[in-house]
Amino acid sequence: MNPILYRYKDTESVIKVMDGYTPGDGWLPLYGADEVKAATDERLKELEAEIAQLRAESEERLQNCVAQVAENERLRAAPATAPEQPRPFIPWSKEAEMLESWAAQPATAPAQPALERKPMTDEEVIDLVRECGLDWHKGFMPLFDDDPTNRFAVLVRAVEASHDIKDAP
Repeated sequence: MNPILYRYKDTESVIKVMDGYTPGDGWLPLYGADEVKAATDERLKELEAEIAQLRAESEERLQNCVAQVAENERLRAAPATAPEQPRPFIPWSKEAEMLESWAAQPATAPAQPALERKPMTDEEVIDLVRECGLDWHKGFMPLFDDDPTNRFAVLVRAVEASHDIKDAP
């Protein structure tokens, strides 16, 4: 065996044989020239087989492309199945009238009638506070003695005022 590579004991260190150099103690032959030749020959055969397979697939694809091109040419040369319908003739004056009528139409949906907005009744305010999971009675925090004002009701009335919701005259 004519070694090509040497490995040092159990390490990953590898050296290549050079002219005039002989590895010392601990260097073991890793690959011989005959092993490298056999491995490269085997890989070369695998690659040649893969190339042959790719050539066969390429030839098949080329034949499919040629058939598709021939079909496309045949379809282009064939007359259309249904003749294209001509646009009806509309005189210029008629087109101008049509454009004017379209321009006169509103571009948006017609305005919706305004919703009637009225303040909530005291019962509705109490129901709203309860729906929010709050205790109506905790809203009574007097600022002075005998203050009957509920803070939740004050908040609802402030929101109504900010949205211009007022009692109808």
